[in-house]
Amino acid sequence: MNIEPVKKSIKKVKVTDIVFDTEIYARMNPIQALIVEYAENIDSILESGPKIQVAADMRLIDGYHRWKGAQTAKGDDFEIDVMVHDTINVDYIELTSYAANTKHGKRNSKKENKRNIQRLYRRGYDINQIQENLGLSRAMVNAATKADRDQEKQDRDDKIISMYLQAWNTQRSIADEVGVTKKVVESVLEKLALLATNSEKSQNSKKEPFKKYLYRTWKQSSQDGLRPFQRPRALIIGAINICYGHNCQKGCANQGGWMRLEYYNKPS
Repeated sequence: MNIEPVKKSIKKVKVTDIVFDTEIYARMNPIQALIVEYAENIDSILESGPKIQVAADMRLIDGYHRWKGAQTAKGDDFEIDVMVHDTINVDYIELTSYAANTKHGKRNSKKENKRNIQRLYRRGYDINQIQENLGLSRAMVNAATKADRDQEKQDRDDKIISMYLQAWNTQRSIADEVGVTKKVVESVLEKLALLATNSEKSQNSKKEPFKKYLYRTWKQSSQDGLRPFQRPRALIIGAINICYGHNCQKGCANQGGWMRLEYYNKPS
């Protein structure tokens, strides 16, 4: 995701003009003891510390405890110098808020950092952007996004297999549609062929993973109104009958019938 640079300026505002939006702020819970500490030393903190930061619509970006400390010590009519970021772009506000709270003041907890990393990743920021802006270790960013990245890969592979099992798709057309290289498609289909071989050797195993995997992609194709498993029969080297009622291999008619999974020596 690309975020354009934003102009910044210093402006004096009333503490009651500042708006706290929990949806975009870095911290999950305020620390009351820190507000009291800041209130007792507010003059020196405001004079020497970093400026409270807000967006153009006065949403707080950074400085919650300093803001509340000033309001506690000076009252609602107190005016304070803030750094105004001339934007209301939520992506920018959230990223800047998360970044600021990893670099000064009371640092975010591990739980807060994990949540913030996940939020940014789900907004479309890549791992490099998150690490660079938040200043956190690559290991922490990788760990926080692992579940999301694993699910993305699973969804991608499911789509590749689902498209491949439709006779009109080639590896090149699949690669173009999914947004990967042809080599990635080949790799996924090689795993598919290996699983098919393993499935043929262990058809009586109820825990065999291949059946569940292909059942999932077949079901997705059916819901999309497509016709799966229509490959030229000359390429078929084996087949497995899988019940799609409860995933056995006995073709239980009372559970909705069964499907014929065909697999090939050289996927086209």
